[in-house]
Amino acid sequence: MEAYLPTGLPTVLAVAGAVLAALAGVLAAGRARRATLGRALAWGVVAGGVLFVDRATSAEPTGFRMLALCSVVLVAMKGVVAVESEARLPLGRALAFALLWVGMNPRAFSEPSGRPRPGAGGLILRGLVRMAIGAAFVAAARAAGPERRVVGVLCIMCGLGLLFHFGLFSVLAGLWRRHGVACDAICRASALSRSLSEFWGRRWNLAFSEMCSIGLYRPLTPLVGRNAAMLAVFLFSGALHELAISLPVRGGFGLPTLYFALHGALMWVERARGWTAPGRFWTLFWVLAPTPLLFHPAFLDGVVVPLLG
Repeated sequence: MEAYLPTGLPTVLAVAGAVLAALAGVLAAGRARRATLGRALAWGVVAGGVLFVDRATSAEPTGFRMLALCSVVLVAMKGVVAVESEARLPLGRALAFALLWVGMNPRAFSEPSGRPRPGAGGLILRGLVRMAIGAAFVAAARAAGPERRVVGVLCIMCGLGLLFHFGLFSVLAGLWRRHGVACDAICRASALSRSLSEFWGRRWNLAFSEMCSIGLYRPLTPLVGRNAAMLAVFLFSGALHELAISLPVRGGFGLPTLYFALHGALMWVERARGWTAPGRFWTLFWVLAPTPLLFHPAFLDGVVVPLLG
């Protein structure tokens, strides 16, 4: 676990300051009177936050660097979607959206009903069950230890996905629904996807697809067309995953981008041939088979294997 422990308090304070600065930038961008000014400010906050945190954590362990970079990018990208969605939230709701929810659609916080929304209890219950299963996977991975690397890595990756994407984030969605906010699970039976378009657009990590749709796809489509905008979104997705996966370990650069570029090309094939539902085998094969490009050896060695104990 040493890979996740910072070397000292000054670095922690520097990262916390960067996140707070990104938050201030998000609030300013969302209230800019001109869209061009807000857009420039929002993207400037993203770039500046990444550069600062990368430099501030240059001597830190890889796991801590990953958490720091992901934190500042997650907060900073809230400003991009706030500008593009033209959602002007009151201060309290803007802070809740930026800091207390992983989703990327600020309009969910624009008009909370004040009354609990349907499905809140089910989301919370399912999320807690998945968190328990995920914790069991993580425990099994740690029991396997570094000596059984393949089994341990598979167990811990599954466990973390269940703990967070399928578990904690569903609990958060349920809690917000109990307070009248239209949040929902960000992963929705992803294994049932019958096309890559369905997988990326309607089932897997909808927070990320919301971010890309609002922040990039919609603004670009009138300028370059649907296909070019889609390919740009996948290249951008690759760049963000480079920040989260390759930059913390300073290795494997280009491989996550190649993974997403491949998926952009495959989705173009689906569209060009009119394949609305080529099938689950097609979808799961292309999602899983190239994953060594996404989770490359440098990332596994620097970020995942240290969790095995």
